[in-house]
Amino acid sequence: MPQKGDEFLPLFEESGIYITGKHKLLSKEEKEKAINIARFFKPKHPAFMVFLRAPKIIHPTVPTKFVNKYYRENAKFIKLQSSDGREWLLNNTGIYRGQLRLGNGWARFSNEMNLKAGDICVFELMREKDFVLKASIFKI
Repeated sequence: MPQKGDEFLPLFEESGIYITGKHKLLSKEEKEKAINIARFFKPKHPAFMVFLRAPKIIHPTVPTKFVNKYYRENAKFIKLQSSDGREWLLNNTGIYRGQLRLGNGWARFSNEMNLKAGDICVFELMREKDFVLKASIFKI
């Protein structure tokens, strides 16, 4: 049974989008924006959502359930792709305390994609073997 504040989680599960436990810290407006994304954005591959809450997020984390199901530790890098075909290689920092962080290279991706606090990123797993993630950015 969902805990208070988790009522919207089944929508994400139905959409195939994983989210971190930090969703409990979201404002009402942020939750509404995330719910609208989950309703209308239907990823073709397993996906997870990252909420950009601070102006500069150093290393966002991948939801634990997503990591447990899809992540392979032998991937030397994590590759991010934008919808326009650009790519960024992130160092694979490995799992620390059960979490996988999008490591060195995130700042470059964030700057080049002009990410701001309030933006939401959905990452689709395009290739599991070498952990290639396609980024879809939803601006504030």
